[in-house]
Amino acid sequence: PLVSQTLAVLERQLGCVLLQRRPAVALTAEGRRLLPHAKRIIAEARASITAVAASAEGEAGALELGFPSWLATGRLPELFARFRLAHPNIEIDLRELTTSQQTRELEAGTLDVGFVREGTGSDRLREKVIEQEPLDAVVPAGHPMAGRRRLRGADLRAQPMLLIARRAAPLLHDRMLAGLRLGNALPEMTREVGEWVSLVGMVRAGAGLGLAPRSLQALQIPDVRFVPYA
Repeated sequence: PLVSQTLAVLERQLGCVLLQRRPAVALTAEGRRLLPHAKRIIAEARASITAVAASAEGEAGALELGFPSWLATGRLPELFARFRLAHPNIEIDLRELTTSQQTRELEAGTLDVGFVREGTGSDRLREKVIEQEPLDAVVPAGHPMAGRRRLRGADLRAQPMLLIARRAAPLLHDRMLAGLRLGNALPEMTREVGEWVSLVGMVRAGAGLGLAPRSLQALQIPDVRFVPYA
């Protein structure tokens, strides 16, 4: 039998008898000393097989996830909590990155999943829309336009504008500029800001008006108003 052959090979390798065959089958002293070690090895092997199988099925392992700063004020906490509940054995490493940074790391394979706005523009990546969020005009609370129900591109023509930097979010930056040009409303002065939170802060300081995702309202930065923009 295979078990007897395997045992015989092991005894030859160890140079001792592990199992007494006659008059009754029983472990020898050496066999009893080896038994707890053998049980541990078998348990570890079973655990390894289970872990590999779970990883292959996507039920265990690690996930590098990138997100922009503005998403932390929106759906990210909810999505994260739901994922952890459904996949408790997957460890998630959350990394705050701009769209451009996420695109580079996704293409390089150092990031598994990224959340971006307007897509990456890369034909090497697969993208799926999970939510559509409008842009709002961000206006100082004391500005005459702060009380408006809605602002259009033409309303911003004579205003200094703050836009997210192209290096941070290329497609979104280009879309905002294209929208302003389409309405013949491109301001005479635009200024690029690298982070959304900084953009809202600069609006508060009076550096200009801005365009930003509506979810940034959750930051509750004082002295600014988010006005629907179309």
